Amino acid sequence: MSKLLLQNVVYAILFIAFLIPGTLKADCKFEKIIQGEELPIGIMLEWSTCIEESNSMFIVEKSEDGIDFKNIGAVKGAGTAASVTEYSFLDVNAKAERLYYRLRQIDFDGSFSFSQVYTIHKKTANNFTVAHMSAITAVDKFEVSINAFKEGKLAYELLDLSGKVIHSATMNAKKGSNKVSVDLTAYQENIYRLKLKMSEEVQQLTFKKITSEEFEKLNFAISKDCEKK
Repeated sequence: MSKLLLQNVVYAILFIAFLIPGTLKADCKFEKIIQGEELPIGIMLEWSTCIEESNSMFIVEKSEDGIDFKNIGAVKGAGTAASVTEYSFLDVNAKAERLYYRLRQIDFDGSFSFSQVYTIHKKTANNFTVAHMSAITAVDKFEVSINAFKEGKLAYELLDLSGKVIHSATMNAKKGSNKVSVDLTAYQENIYRLKLKMSEEVQQLTFKKITSEEFEKLNFAISKDCEKK
């Protein structure tokens, strides 16, 4: 058999293996199967192994119905190891209330196997995320851009350091990009927090109001530092 023909046969076997899950079995023993924890910024997935042989990587797969899984990222494997190795992966696009996760562990030769499926029921739906905020120092106003995943009422509160609400308002957020602007002209220089809430989801940002003179000095210092570089 020619070298080219042999190479094509190997590629064909690997191609069939990826089409038929479980055709080839990789050798990896889990110390802790995949588990997840809900965080304000997404789902933190964790797992660990006690034995690995030629482990190239873990492909993290996600599904919203438990049937159709899609690749959402990869984590490099330890190769060959006989001790406990811990892994983690943060899914920042965890929007559905119920999610299914599994691992596709792939060896260097292309063989692979699937982990058990982990199901998580989110306590808090992912309704919005903070896409951009003005500098953490502000003079007259503090602005935040948020990306809403659905239409709904967005409430926001300005709090002082003691946690007292000194200003509150609501707006009808549209699906997509929205801007929140807080007028600071009536407040003295201090540290404040902006609390954003949509349904049961809450996010909080901290910033400091400064004088225009301090702002100019800060910008001057930054520009001079850039000139040196």
